[in-house]
Amino acid sequence: MVETLKRRIKILMGIPVHKPDDRFLESLPKFVEACSKNYEVQVITVPGCSLVDAQNKISDYFMHQTDYDYLLIMEDDHWGHTKAMLDSLISKDVEVCAMNYYSRHFPFIQCLMRELDGKKNIVERYAGLHYEEGFHKVVMAGFAMMLIKRSVFAELEKPYFRLNEEGGDLNFATDISFSVRLLKAGIDIWGCFDYILPHRDITKENRLEKFKEGLEKFRLEEIRLKIEKLRKLKGVYLVCP
Repeated sequence: MVETLKRRIKILMGIPVHKPDDRFLESLPKFVEACSKNYEVQVITVPGCSLVDAQNKISDYFMHQTDYDYLLIMEDDHWGHTKAMLDSLISKDVEVCAMNYYSRHFPFIQCLMRELDGKKNIVERYAGLHYEEGFHKVVMAGFAMMLIKRSVFAELEKPYFRLNEEGGDLNFATDISFSVRLLKAGIDIWGCFDYILPHRDITKENRLEKFKEGLEKFRLEEIRLKIEKLRKLKGVYLVCP
């Protein structure tokens, strides 16, 4: 009896390169080597241009120069990506699935988020979701490690990645714009809470320490009151001890 070989999943890892963390540069080859044991993997890096231009060059290459199944968008200020993380994202078998991590700026919220009702200010509109484990639907996800099925791009107009069209202080945030457009197209965004990916000196272990530093530096009482109010909302967790 001849055993039929299972087709290997093909994954393009796309990385805009701006100011790469040394730990990212050290861990990336190990991550690629480990993933290559089970998947067909190709890596494309785009240095020397804006984030949005790099992301669109990556997506255009993915759609027109490959027949790969998934685009894995990564960012160069994270490190410690593992094959177990990728296995987990793939196992969910959804159109878009992103890994959990903390924002690099105060108040260091988790970057798998929900939208707060009635908030028009883009800076205050989203709050980090806190789950101990598992997969949960989110309304906004960052690009630290986002796995996107090929079929998603057939449902979006080009350019696939854009600056935040809602403006405000986060007009550079292409992940906000991408998340909004996914939801408008009826595409669910899932977040994986089984891991926390380090983010330029923000890890699970030092998060509260960084939070306390931020409280000393920023508008202490104003932020405390705002966070206390938001903490009462079910499913929302801002990093207040």
